[in-house]
Amino acid sequence: MPAKDLKPFIKAPITCLAWNKDMSMVALCPNSSKVFIYETDCAVNSNKWNKEPKYTLDDHAMTVVGMDWCHSTNQIVTCSHDRNAYVWSLGVEKKVIREGKQVMIREDKWTPSLVILRINRAATAVKWAPSGAKFAVTSAMKQVRICSYNVDRKWWAAQTIKKHKSTVLDVDWCPNSKVI
Repeated sequence: MPAKDLKPFIKAPITCLAWNKDMSMVALCPNSSKVFIYETDCAVNSNKWNKEPKYTLDDHAMTVVGMDWCHSTNQIVTCSHDRNAYVWSLGVEKKVIREGKQVMIREDKWTPSLVILRINRAATAVKWAPSGAKFAVTSAMKQVRICSYNVDRKWWAAQTIKKHKSTVLDVDWCPNSKVI
C-alpha cells in the first residue's frame, strides 16, 4: 500500500507500544501520560483499526516511556518519567451482592496496581520476563529494578541491580527468565 493512502488517526509521536498475544489489541502512548488500547481485529494496516480506543489507562502523572504486554498473564506493565510503574490487569473480579446472594463478577476495565520502585530518577524502560512472573524496570538512576509480586503483601516489590556507569536505557530477558 502506498504511504500516501495511509491516514494516521494519532496525531502525536508514539513513545511506546505493545501488542497482546494474538495481536487483536495494541496499547500505545502518544507522547503523553495516557496509554490507549485499540482493537485491531488482527489487521496490520492501521486504517482498518477501530479509531476510538477501547480502553484508556491514565494513572501516570508524566510521559509514559516504557510498556510491555505479558503474553502469558495478559497484564500490561507501564513506566513513566514520574518514577512510577503500574501493572494493569483486565477484568478484575469483584464480589457483588445480587438478590441477596454474593456473586463474583468480572469488570471489563483495566485495573492498575502500583509497583514500589524506590527510584529518585525517571524510569526509562520496562520488560516482562518470558515466564510472566517478574519484570525489569530501567532508570536514569543507573540501576535496574527486578520486580516480582509479593503474595503476602499483595503488591509488586523491587530488587536492585547496581553498578551501571550511566543511565540504563533498555533491558531484555533471556528465554529462561533468569538472566537479563
